[in-house]
Amino acid sequence: MRGMVALLAIVRSKFLALIIWTLAGAAVAGGINVLLPVVYEASAKILIAAPYWNDSTALMDPNMGGGTERAWGDEFTQQRMPSYARLVTSPLVTGRVSDQLHLGESGENLAKKISAHALPDTVVLQVRAEDSSPVRAAMIADAIAQRSIDVIKELERAPANVVSPIQPVLTAPASVPSQPISPQTLPNIGCGAVIGFLFGLSWLAAYAATRENPWLAKFRRNDVSTGELAGVLGV
Repeated sequence: MRGMVALLAIVRSKFLALIIWTLAGAAVAGGINVLLPVVYEASAKILIAAPYWNDSTALMDPNMGGGTERAWGDEFTQQRMPSYARLVTSPLVTGRVSDQLHLGESGENLAKKISAHALPDTVVLQVRAEDSSPVRAAMIADAIAQRSIDVIKELERAPANVVSPIQPVLTAPASVPSQPISPQTLPNIGCGAVIGFLFGLSWLAAYAATRENPWLAKFRRNDVSTGELAGVLGV
C-alpha cells in the first residue's frame, strides 16, 4: 500500500513524462500504420435458387435413413452450400476471372484474395474479394460471383437436361468500398497509445523502486565506498 501511494505521488509529479510516453507510442503506431499495405474488400451475394424442384422431382437422400426421407429443394441446396462456397475459390472460377479481367496473376494467387461462405440458415452465398484498389475489388467480386453462377449451373445440370435444376442468381452486386479494411488507423494508433502508456507506467514503477531503495539512493549520491560496492557485488 505504501509503495502504491509512492507510485501515485511519482505519477503526479511525472505526469508530463507519462504523456510523452503515451504520445510516443501513438506516433510509433502511426508510423507503422503508414507502412502497412492498404486493402479494400468488396462483396457480392448469390441466391442459390431451385425453381425447377418440386415434389415429383425431389431427389432421394441416401444419407437420411436409407432413402426413407426426402431432401426437397431448399434442404438439398443447404446441404450443398459448403461445396458451392469451396467452388468459388477453385481454378474453374479464379483462373477464368484472372484471364477475363487481365489481372496478370494466376488463378491460385487470385484465390488467396477470395473468400466465400453461406449465410446461416439461408441459401445465400456471400463472395468477398480483397484488393489494393477499391474499384478493382468490386470488379473482382462481381466477376467471381458471375463465374461461380455459370459453373454451378453447368455442374448441376444433368446430361439429359437442357436446364439445370439449380439456378443461382446474383441478388446483390458488389459496390465500391469507401473505406479500407486494413490498416485500421484509429484502432492501431489507440493501441500504440495504450502500449506507450503502459511502458510509461513501467518506467515510473522502476523509477519509484529506485527511489525507495536506500542503497541505490546512496549510490546515486556517490556515498558508496569501494569496499561497500565490492561487498554488495560479492567480489
